[in-house]
Amino acid sequence: MEHKPKAVVVAEVEALSLSLVNLLLSKKCDLIIIADDRQSWREEYGKRIETRNAGFLEQSKAVEIRYLVYIETSWSEKSAKDRFVPVLNLAKESKAKLLVILPYLDSKREDIVRKESLTKKYSKDWDIEARVFYIGEIIGPKMKFPKDGPAGNIILDTLNKSSVKIPTGPTSLYITPIEGASDYLVKSLFSFGEGYNRAALVNAGIDSDDFVKILKDIRPDIEIIPTEIDLIKDKVSVDEINIKGDLTRSLKDTLSWLSEKGGPNRQKNKKTLRKKSPAKKNSNDFC
Repeated sequence: MEHKPKAVVVAEVEALSLSLVNLLLSKKCDLIIIADDRQSWREEYGKRIETRNAGFLEQSKAVEIRYLVYIETSWSEKSAKDRFVPVLNLAKESKAKLLVILPYLDSKREDIVRKESLTKKYSKDWDIEARVFYIGEIIGPKMKFPKDGPAGNIILDTLNKSSVKIPTGPTSLYITPIEGASDYLVKSLFSFGEGYNRAALVNAGIDSDDFVKILKDIRPDIEIIPTEIDLIKDKVSVDEINIKGDLTRSLKDTLSWLSEKGGPNRQKNKKTLRKKSPAKKNSNDFC
């Protein structure tokens, strides 16, 4: 029987995590997903993956794990903070190759710096192979819409209004193409050669003027209104790796997906109003 390498991915369902999981499955990995919303993962992949809750991180020391991936791409759920040290401890015990994916632009600077510092410390103290990659705004279907994401806010303006406000002067946007980023991340995971390193993966050279020009080509009906607004967001101080992607295609796919789904607000309300069924004990659950 073929022995598949086991990979544990700690992430909720969103654009980048889905793309990464697809690639890991294509590499014949045996996947365990740790998430709060396990049902969404099951709906996406069925029996192709295992889904577990966070208790797995504390109770799986004897499991042979080759790859461990922690994804917190943007303004993540509160529970993600509580999982990080257990993820590091599991990497320590299993000697798995660790990939930590954090947001490049984030208001929670102290928390992000803490996670990177802990990763570096564990890598040094326990001889863990670890890489930290910072991700800009992901543009594409199932993207997250953080309230302070500049590119995301422009997209939502395009979807919901006839006029779109942009800065009076060009402002750098830090966008990360999904496909290019996921390819780079998986290749990095399979080719570790150093104890620890870090970088940001972004589509370099994109500013607000370029971004809106592409949107205008897709949606010629929108009116662009230069306004005295500030889209500049705090970013982590780290070297950037240029990840190329087809931004026009990504924006077309995003607007099409949002129009079909009614936007992120409708999806959120739909989830909130969903009638809860009695919880069933799952054999994969630890607690």
